[in-house]
Amino acid sequence: MKFKRFRPVVAFLFCVGPAVLSAAPASRPAAKAPAAPVVTVIGWVDAVKQGPGFVDVAGWAADSRSGAPISRIEILLNDKVVGTATTGIVRPDVAQAMKRSDYSKAGWKAHVDLKNVKPGSYRLTARGWNARGESVQLNSGPVNLRIR
Repeated sequence: MKFKRFRPVVAFLFCVGPAVLSAAPASRPAAKAPAAPVVTVIGWVDAVKQGPGFVDVAGWAADSRSGAPISRIEILLNDKVVGTATTGIVRPDVAQAMKRSDYSKAGWKAHVDLKNVKPGSYRLTARGWNARGESVQLNSGPVNLRIR
């Protein structure tokens, strides 16, 4: 009786941890995950001022690829949209700091009515949208509001 020699079809890699097991064919390299799309929205929340029944929020945002001002800024409390900002406000300081004259109208501001928001603690964030429909949460330190 003659035996044929067999090549292993699958190589197993075991990792320590709960239910972690992966298998990859021995003859092919593992596939790479597709690269995440690069979102070109950049910007900051510069100022937050809370008053009785409202919050004023201001900052800047731009599309780093086209240099265009952002098409929309949303203000969120605990990830729920509660207002939108006026965009296209002149910000020569941003254009100078970023060394991009096309950022001269990157400013935005919002006045958000909080009278119908239930009392409690909230995390305030802002999200910028460019003309291609890409969005990103704008940079800021932790902004927590207490509504009474």
